[in-house]
Amino acid sequence: MKHTKLQLLMLLMAWLTIGAYAQTNRLYIPDIRMSRGSEGSLSVFMENADEVTAVEFTLEVPSGFTINPAMVILSDRVKDHQITGRTLKNGKYKFVLMSPTNETIKGMAGLLLSMQIKAAETLTDETDYPIVVSDAVMSRKTGENVLQEISSGTITIKSLPNLHVVSLECSDPVADTEMTVTWKVRNDDS
Repeated sequence: MKHTKLQLLMLLMAWLTIGAYAQTNRLYIPDIRMSRGSEGSLSVFMENADEVTAVEFTLEVPSGFTINPAMVILSDRVKDHQITGRTLKNGKYKFVLMSPTNETIKGMAGLLLSMQIKAAETLTDETDYPIVVSDAVMSRKTGENVLQEISSGTITIKSLPNLHVVSLECSDPVADTEMTVTWKVRNDDS
């Protein structure tokens, strides 16, 4: 009897967890950490309780960051879909993800798409820059917008370490044998 009650309790908890997992229709971008002059991946995720066939949004990146809207990588959730991206003004980019056959996006949560983002050398270290998602739509087959929440992330520019080699040791070079090299590095920014 105790065993049956325990099984029922576990089953109830599993149902509650599944039910609470995707109760919203949400589009979001997580926070990113980059260094000045580097490239990173900007990812767009979606949680959907409804069957969604198309997504549209405007992405605004701060001055000093650039993306190529023609180089978007689609996830497995949307392999039957097409993406169109174009550059607007002032760091804004418009994206439309749709299926020519009105197929629904697979799954209830996960990555939709990603793209490379470049950070200029002139950005300030240890600074947070906002990414803004606006004018977003998550559409059902009927065309109804079911989007309930948008969460935009931030890009944090982290300083690079200031490393210096302080010692270097090498074994004697001998033909047809391996040479051993060891070194010690100091971070002058710590």
